[in-house]
Amino acid sequence: GIELIGQLKKSNIHSNNVILSCHDEFTFAQQAIKLEAYDYILKESMEESNIIDLLERLKKKLDQERNTSYQDEIATKLIEMTTRNEDVLKAQKYVESHLENKISLTEVAAHLHLNSSYFSRMYKKETGEGFVEYVTRLKMEKAVELLDHSIKSVEQIAYELGFESKSYFLKTFKRFYGLSPKSHKYKVSL
Repeated sequence: GIELIGQLKKSNIHSNNVILSCHDEFTFAQQAIKLEAYDYILKESMEESNIIDLLERLKKKLDQERNTSYQDEIATKLIEMTTRNEDVLKAQKYVESHLENKISLTEVAAHLHLNSSYFSRMYKKETGEGFVEYVTRLKMEKAVELLDHSIKSVEQIAYELGFESKSYFLKTFKRFYGLSPKSHKYKVSL
């Protein structure tokens, strides 16, 4: 028994061990204590009530360990989720307040002090939408709002939303809505 516990310790295998022994010499009990055995019982003093007591204490200990481990796991996941959700919200807020600029994933990741690849994966996992798709969607929604409620030209709107050229804006708008900004404006005015 003592040798087995020693091997388990060397292999970093966590276990709760009870030694049942016919040796009442202190050196055996001392070895069990050094190896962190849960209990040391002499076979000659094994009574049903002692065994039941031992099993109840062991069960209580295991339940506490399991409960603590589960609570630690939940706390860790909640902290990770909170941190990620905060990063997503900060990124979205940044985009909303910088719609007039060209916004890159690298720029926002740097603003959040995160690695670009990690930020990209995390954003997609948390929102179900890629970061670039989010930025494009927001810009296209703002473009429709400006087309519907202002007298600005398509070119003015393109530059106001951080597009480097009118042609790229037109291409993006058509890909997103399936029609040109001019056709959208005409459709809305009908």
